[in-house]
Amino acid sequence: MLIEFDNVRQIHGEDRRRLFTDDDIALYVWFRNARISGFQLCYDKQGPEKAFMWTLAHGYAHYAVDSGEVGGLDAKKTPVFAASAIPVSEDILDRFIAASNFLDAEIRDFVSQKIRDY
Repeated sequence: MLIEFDNVRQIHGEDRRRLFTDDDIALYVWFRNARISGFQLCYDKQGPEKAFMWTLAHGYAHYAVDSGEVGGLDAKKTPVFAASAIPVSEDILDRFIAASNFLDAEIRDFVSQKIRDY
């Protein structure tokens, strides 16, 4: 079940953001003037993680996430998006809906519709 993380860092000059997480999904939602301006739905967090995104400025994107894990004694690096030919998981809409019972209806409906439209 996606639960909101209360202390999301806000960056001056950027759209306001909210974060919702569970064991498998992280959903970042950006707002401009109280309207959704974009979202990033990271899923399969246990690996290999993927990110499905939509923004007003750039539309849709789908990436594999390089976690930055290298093993051994090396320090973990920052995760980065890697170009991906991997299709969006067919069950991501069902998984998102099942996890989003406690989300604001506006967010749940918006993200669900964007997944359907993709």
